[in-house]
Amino acid sequence: EFLKKCAMNPEVEIANVTNSVNIRSEASASSSKVTELALGTKVTIIRFVNSDWVQIKMADDRTGFMKIQYLKEA
Repeated sequence: EFLKKCAMNPEVEIANVTNSVNIRSEASASSSKVTELALGTKVTIIRFVNSDWVQIKMADDRTGFMKIQYLKEA
């Protein structure tokens, strides 16, 4: 259901974290960290990599990868 909604409106926000979530250079927890984004930060989904990871665009136009579980509709 979340994936269908995101396909129509790719703007989402960081959720389900206490403080922040790591944004990675690749769709892997072992890849290098690009940055951290705080709870409530809005991002845009570029593409779904697999059932666990998405590529996102941040407000400053940088891109990175994060786990889908840390997103919710904006």
